[in-house]
Amino acid sequence: MPSPLRVVVAAIAGYAAAALLGTLGAAGLAAALGSATRGPRHTALLALTIAVRFVAAIAAGYIGARLAPAGRVLVTVALVVLLFLGITIATYRAAAEHLDPPGYVPLVALLGVIGIWTGAMIDRATHGRDG
Repeated sequence: MPSPLRVVVAAIAGYAAAALLGTLGAAGLAAALGSATRGPRHTALLALTIAVRFVAAIAAGYIGARLAPAGRVLVTVALVVLLFLGITIATYRAAAEHLDPPGYVPLVALLGVIGIWTGAMIDRATHGRDG
């Protein structure tokens, strides 16, 4: 597979893994804690959802970096970050009503970017590839 195509496939695979883990984790938390919209259960649900999405972002960075061709890890991880931010902004703007607290989406976006880079650094630390 040509290197540019492999970069795109690695970035999409990383983001898809994060989306799947984040969605399934958030759905599992909502089922376990209920879908309260106020009170302590809602706060716990938001906090745990942020944690699950952070772990999913770490997985996205790791998978993207792991699947990236040699010498293209940085480009692949940057593409994963752009995909993540673009889709986060698009889904927030497309939502009819915003039920989350005002700082929730920026926090998730910031922690997502940090998580993606953390996953790439974990790949580099464990497999020793530069990128």
